[in-house]
Amino acid sequence: MTYEQLAVELGTAREVISRSLKDFAKKKIILLRRSQIQILDRTPLFQILDNH
Repeated sequence: MTYEQLAVELGTAREVISRSLKDFAKKKIILLRRSQIQILDRTPLFQILDNH
């Protein structure tokens, strides 16, 4: 799935997806690789979901 496809699925802009994923990677929540996202720490992601 591309960032654009993910943005459409979530009802947001591609730029928001890109910034969010980069922020998660910087915080060591995910690992971004070419054509792959690896979740390193699920807890912060669940906390974000709980707050929305």
